Amino acid sequence: MTEGKEFSGASSTDMRNRPDAISGKRRALRLLLVLATLCLSLTACGSSQETREGNASGAPAPKEPAPGEGTASRETATKQSQTEEAATGGRSANRTFELPGDQAFPEGVAYDPSSEDFFVGSSESGTIYRSNVGEAPQETEVFLEGRTDGRNVVYGMKVDEQGRLFVAGGGTGRAFVYDTGSGALIKALDTAPNGETLINDVTVTQDAAYFTDSFRPTLFRVPLTPDGVGEIEPWLDLEGTPIEYESGKNNLDGIAASPDGRYLIAAQPTTRGLYRIDTRTEQVTSIDLGRESLSAVNGIWLDGRTLYASSDETDEILPVELSEDFASGTIGEPFTDPSIEWPTTIAKHDDRLLVVNHQVEGEPLELPFTVSDIQIPEQSIPASTAADRTAPVESYALPGSATFPEGVAYDPATGDFFVGSTRSGAVYRGNVSDGSGETEVFLEGGADGRGGVTGMKVDGEGRLWISGRDSGRAFVYDTGSGELIKVLDTPRTASTLINDVTVTQDAAYFTDSFRPTLFRVPLTPGGVGDIEPWLDFGGTPVRYRDGFNLNGIAATADGRYLITVQFNTGELYRIDTETEEVTEVDLGGKKLGTGDGLLLEGPTLYVVRESPAQIVPVELSEDFTAGQVGEAFSDPSLRFPTTIARYEDRLLVVNSQLNTGNPKLPFTVTDVPIP
Repeated sequence: MTEGKEFSGASSTDMRNRPDAISGKRRALRLLLVLATLCLSLTACGSSQETREGNASGAPAPKEPAPGEGTASRETATKQSQTEEAATGGRSANRTFELPGDQAFPEGVAYDPSSEDFFVGSSESGTIYRSNVGEAPQETEVFLEGRTDGRNVVYGMKVDEQGRLFVAGGGTGRAFVYDTGSGALIKALDTAPNGETLINDVTVTQDAAYFTDSFRPTLFRVPLTPDGVGEIEPWLDLEGTPIEYESGKNNLDGIAASPDGRYLIAAQPTTRGLYRIDTRTEQVTSIDLGRESLSAVNGIWLDGRTLYASSDETDEILPVELSEDFASGTIGEPFTDPSIEWPTTIAKHDDRLLVVNHQVEGEPLELPFTVSDIQIPEQSIPASTAADRTAPVESYALPGSATFPEGVAYDPATGDFFVGSTRSGAVYRGNVSDGSGETEVFLEGGADGRGGVTGMKVDGEGRLWISGRDSGRAFVYDTGSGELIKVLDTPRTASTLINDVTVTQDAAYFTDSFRPTLFRVPLTPGGVGDIEPWLDFGGTPVRYRDGFNLNGIAATADGRYLITVQFNTGELYRIDTETEEVTEVDLGGKKLGTGDGLLLEGPTLYVVRESPAQIVPVELSEDFTAGQVGEAFSDPSLRFPTTIARYEDRLLVVNSQLNTGNPKLPFTVTDVPIP
């Protein structure tokens, strides 16, 4: 996102100061797009049919204005016809949403998947507009009036999982947080600038919001909880890092976060560089793009490991496929659309991008201002990247003849995974990227009173959480050094089995298969509290019986709900972490007997059933109180599977062989694709 009126000095990306050469290139590019598609249309339809201009993905688009016709008005989302959809082979046609006003110069776009609403700001007045990408006709409307709450300018925006809209306030040095439903101001955040400032873009992780400043070499951070927004604070001084600021120029611009919040990706138009910022260590790394380089990019959007970057220099979207550690990347095939004019920011929904068309001040404007909604071409993703990766192995061998493994935890920051032994308490480590299929001892068995291991998880702070089986204990280790962080002792009892663990933003939760109690460990970004009995299942729908009861447990992305399975009944339960209310999940009469490990990905729950050896997907309702049981899948290598972890589109499945005294060696972890 670029600031036109508030920054000084000539920048390679400040194209408002040099519109002639750049705008000439833009017009030539759009003309080539139009002519190329026109030729294809003539070839396909014949000269006797009416020809129409097409966009880069083959969808029809509005005609460019003829000389003397004045300002052209693009078609809005409400004017898309069935003919246009048919012309794109059954896909929805590329379309544009119109914005009110002749001086909007829009900046920033935020998409809310829960409502399908999106929000766009004005860099001139601070007005925020709202529209909807759904099929029903929607008009763009004013959501928040400009020049209110001290919000005179809007740049980057993001919506978080709590329905909060985070707004970067440009040259005001401020940021704002609003409720996306009511529009109520939640908090105004002031960075107290001393000199030039440009709060440019924002990204939101599970526990913090991060803001770039294009003039000050500082990254700002706002701590978050599900119910609260903290104060903005200077978090990272970029002096002395690979990110070098040039006075008076637009430096750090767009910012995005990896899915787990471990890494931030930031774009710097002046250097045409991308940078990875580690939120744990604060280390800054220049992302290696090989011999290729980006054109000057503005807004960025990270979808898994695919980064989309808008270039206001070429009016294109540039896809970059990043490595698993986000330290390198491959640039794919750029794509564009005739409707795109000086794109500043982007947001993804479904397989499409919302692209904000800011336009160039000083040139004749094409009113109304618009947001393009374009299809992402399949060929834009770099095919070479997947080919360059090490092919996944079919299974990983574990040391020992009496390992009987349980528990698996994956660390997306390193590609490492960890597996435990139920018999010795040893913890093994492997890596999904090295292609060896081997594992090594990470923690020796018996150490720290760890005589057996069941469930495990890695959290966003690089901590490995371990359920200590019948010891009644839990353990926390550093995944890098293996250093013990804390031993957690539950109250002594004759019968206990600390079975599985899940970690949210503010707590870790442990199931006990023999005691009708859920245990909780409070967390802070830098600390681990003491374990405590948190929820007594007496008087709830969960009824403990003989044998193994509550087993696997998983948390929703926002930490509001926990999902757990009762091994001996096959029932699923939802636990509300705010009210402690327990609700049985309605599966339409179906049961998931011998349900063990759980993996929750959005609304999709994967349940490991020990016998039969299979993985069962369950599509849960929006409030997680009901679910539709899908078609189970398996693999010939599965032997009494217990727990799973996901990386990319694959599952790591632990083969425990706990049902036999004569196991087939070696013990293994199977690596299977998700159907």
